[in-house]
Amino acid sequence: METKLKILGFAGSLRVASYNKALLRAATELLPDDATLEIFDLDGFLRLIRILIWICLQR
Repeated sequence: METKLKILGFAGSLRVASYNKALLRAATELLPDDATLEIFDLDGFLRLIRILIWICLQR
Protein backbone atom coordinates (compact mmCIF):
# COMPACT_ATOMS: atom_id res chain seq x y z
CA MET A 1 0.00 0.00 0.00
CA GLU A 2 1.43 3.33 -1.07
CA THR A 3 1.08 6.30 1.26
CA LYS A 4 0.63 9.76 -0.25
CA LEU A 5 2.26 12.73 1.43
CA LYS A 6 -0.36 15.39 2.22
CA ILE A 7 0.83 18.96 2.72
CA LEU A 8 -1.31 21.85 3.96
CA GLY A 9 -0.06 25.29 2.96
CA PHE A 10 -1.42 28.38 4.70
CA ALA A 11 -1.79 31.55 2.66
CA GLY A 12 -3.24 34.76 3.94
CA SER A 13 -2.92 38.29 2.75
CA LEU A 14 -5.20 41.22 2.17
CA ARG A 15 -3.32 41.95 -1.05
CA VAL A 16 -4.79 40.58 -4.28
CA ALA A 17 -1.42 39.50 -5.68
CA SER A 18 0.04 37.82 -2.59
CA TYR A 19 3.56 36.41 -3.02
CA ASN A 20 2.78 33.70 -0.46
CA LYS A 21 -0.19 32.43 -2.48
CA ALA A 22 1.79 32.60 -5.72
CA LEU A 23 4.60 30.53 -4.19
CA LEU A 24 2.16 27.90 -2.95
CA ARG A 25 0.53 27.68 -6.38
CA ALA A 26 3.95 27.28 -7.98
CA ALA A 27 4.88 24.62 -5.43
CA THR A 28 1.92 22.48 -6.55
CA GLU A 29 3.58 22.20 -9.97
CA LEU A 30 6.83 20.94 -8.43
CA LEU A 31 5.40 18.23 -6.18
CA PRO A 32 6.26 14.60 -6.78
CA ASP A 33 3.44 12.30 -7.91
CA ASP A 34 3.07 10.80 -4.43
CA ALA A 35 2.36 14.17 -2.75
CA THR A 36 -0.55 16.59 -2.65
CA LEU A 37 -0.66 20.21 -1.52
CA GLU A 38 -3.86 21.79 -0.30
CA ILE A 39 -3.84 25.57 0.02
CA PHE A 40 -5.81 26.93 2.96
CA ASP A 41 -6.61 30.54 2.18
CA LEU A 42 -6.90 32.76 5.26
CA ASP A 43 -8.31 35.79 3.41
CA GLY A 44 -11.82 35.49 4.81
CA PHE A 45 -10.51 34.89 8.32
CA LEU A 46 -8.20 37.91 8.16
CA ARG A 47 -11.04 40.15 6.95
CA LEU A 48 -13.24 38.93 9.80
CA ILE A 49 -10.53 39.67 12.37
CA ARG A 50 -10.01 43.12 10.87
CA ILE A 51 -13.76 43.87 11.10
CA LEU A 52 -13.95 42.59 14.68
CA ILE A 53 -11.00 44.76 15.71
CA TRP A 54 -12.61 47.77 14.05
CA ILE A 55 -15.88 47.12 15.90
CA CYS A 56 -14.09 46.78 19.23
CA LEU A 57 -12.19 50.03 18.69
CA GLN A 58 -15.43 51.89 17.95
CA ARG A 59 -16.80 51.25 21.44
